[in-house]
Amino acid sequence: MSFSLEERYEFFRGQVSYRDLAHGAARWLTQLLIATPAAKEKLAEWVSATPPPWATPSSEELQSKVHYFGDFSMSSTLAGALERLPPPVRDYALERVSFMGIGWQAWGFCGPWPPRTPERPWLIVASIPWGRKDMNPVDVFGHELSHAWLNQEPSAGDQAMSAFAANDLMNTPERIFRQLSRETVKNVSSMRRAAARRERLARALTRAWGFRGPPPHEVRT
Repeated sequence: MSFSLEERYEFFRGQVSYRDLAHGAARWLTQLLIATPAAKEKLAEWVSATPPPWATPSSEELQSKVHYFGDFSMSSTLAGALERLPPPVRDYALERVSFMGIGWQAWGFCGPWPPRTPERPWLIVASIPWGRKDMNPVDVFGHELSHAWLNQEPSAGDQAMSAFAANDLMNTPERIFRQLSRETVKNVSSMRRAAARRERLARALTRAWGFRGPPPHEVRT
């Protein structure tokens, strides 16, 4: 759902004229873009700090600015994904996200873990085998960026859940689930509902940006 012309004018505090808005400026401002409190806060901060005009950097400029590790052959694909994002999301990705790609020219690598700093609380990883017909790295990067934009940033000291813990949380067999305490069942059910809602919102926002969503069984974030 889009905002009315008057709502968009008020949102940008008059920094964008009625004429420009009527001719399509900032058409990316939709209800989906601020579907969570975290996203609304991020956009408000960006609007305050970034007056127009909002130019789209070239692919070369994006590759020089992005914090990227891993398979170099995928870096241009990441830049292509960034080009398609609304300006506030693109700026957020360049400032707050580290990226890693693997699966095209390099199938694996060993090295130090990319530095995590308070300035970059997110790490997005894309692993796509070359020639995979039902998945495109551009769409994977787009989908994961929607999560980074919509979700609350992790606090300093937060750690990612291990794959084993995540599997236990999301895929505990029903026969075992029924044996847990009532409080545990309540908490796990709440976390599962929250994860499902985050995924629905991310998929909707990904499609709104023009990316193709990943197959349902491929992404569980």
